[in-house]
Amino acid sequence: MSAVMLVVAVLLVIHTYFVVNREIELFHNDMELRTYLIGSVLTSSVADVWKSEGPERVMEIIEDANRSEGLVRVRWVWLDTPKGGSFAPQLDVSSNSDLRSGREVLYPKVEVRGAEYSYAYFPVRVDSTRVAALELAQPLEPMHRYIRSTILRKIVLFAGFLFVGTVVVWWLGAVMVGRSVQSMVSQARKVGEGDLDVQTSLGKHRDELAELAQSMNQMVDQLRISKQRLQEETDRRIETIKQLDRAERLATVGKLASGLAHELGTPLNVVSGRAKMIAGGELGESEVASSASVIREQSERMTRIIRQLLDFARSHPPQRRDENVMDIAAKTVATLKPIAEQSGVILVLQPSDSEVIAFVDREKIHQVLSNLLVNAIHAMPNGGDIDIAVRRELALPPADIEIAPGEVASIRVKDHGVGIEEKNLEQVFTPFFSTKGVGEGTGLGLSIVHGIIKEHGGWISVESEVGKGSCFTIYLPLVKGK
Repeated sequence: MSAVMLVVAVLLVIHTYFVVNREIELFHNDMELRTYLIGSVLTSSVADVWKSEGPERVMEIIEDANRSEGLVRVRWVWLDTPKGGSFAPQLDVSSNSDLRSGREVLYPKVEVRGAEYSYAYFPVRVDSTRVAALELAQPLEPMHRYIRSTILRKIVLFAGFLFVGTVVVWWLGAVMVGRSVQSMVSQARKVGEGDLDVQTSLGKHRDELAELAQSMNQMVDQLRISKQRLQEETDRRIETIKQLDRAERLATVGKLASGLAHELGTPLNVVSGRAKMIAGGELGESEVASSASVIREQSERMTRIIRQLLDFARSHPPQRRDENVMDIAAKTVATLKPIAEQSGVILVLQPSDSEVIAFVDREKIHQVLSNLLVNAIHAMPNGGDIDIAVRRELALPPADIEIAPGEVASIRVKDHGVGIEEKNLEQVFTPFFSTKGVGEGTGLGLSIVHGIIKEHGGWISVESEVGKGSCFTIYLPLVKGK
């Protein structure tokens, strides 16, 4: 309501402004018309009287005009009369070209002796050697009084409207509408707090607010019924979720068992075949020793597979402390250097510009780098260089990582091998997913890497292009101040 009153008040002020300006303009036009009519009539009259009856009669006519006309004062002036003379113009118009050419001249606003006047000069042709004119002076004080009274009248009307409008708006807003609205607001607040038994009654009212209150009561009833139905549905869904959870766990166990069976199938077949050959006495002494060595190697391979599966399934909190990440990378490179050289691969650890200290579990990060480097070696069957770089850099963490954007420790492992197809990039960290051939990998390495890095509050990203190689980048929080 207050906003409506404010808008109406602004519109009234604008309307008053234009009305006052319009009335001032009409008053000006009326004054100019009055001056023009008087001047035109007198000019045509005095010219003829001057010629027929002489100048004395002209002066009498001018005096009669001054007596009959209360506002406009008329004088006979000669343009060449020096200032101060009885027939000298009040204004300096002696050089006015319009007057000398026979055209009237109007001065709408001139200040004379502290008062404002409107002057008009009408030329009269009575002497070929001198230029005469009728000077009509009209004071502007009546116009100013009219303007002041008009503005005062508008202010009084505006104040009256504002007072009456305020009273009416207050009565409508506070008495007629306010109480009803407050009752419905109270109902809405209680409904928001969970009380669905509250009802609003507006007594004998039969207006739109009463209809609104009735609709709100119906809405509350429907909400109460819906809440009951929702609670029943929620209970059923919770029971269903529990059943699905049990089924999901059984399915997960099945997937793990299937993956484990698949990974253990090849070494078990090898062990079984070699054991049968030894048991059948088909092998010589040296061949028995060789088969026993193969059985031992395959047994160790099955042990590693089971250990990886257990490491993936179990969650062990990392034992972290401040570590130099470059030292961990150097140790990992030194450990894997013989394996890399057997495959014709050279591990190149880039020098770091600054010390990179992170709060990590040394053995866990060593395990992460080992997995990445072994994968990189396998991805380069024709040999080549693998670049390892440890840096401090600015990075924007993903949405699910709760660290502030800023400087982090990064470990980048870049190979120049076969690369990963784009469709497989989103699955490389999925358990049991592997692009290697059967028996060449468990598909758990990168899943374990991803889990370890996330435990440390960091993240890992991968970029790859088929035929050009892959680049894995690990990001870890730095130790503040180091």
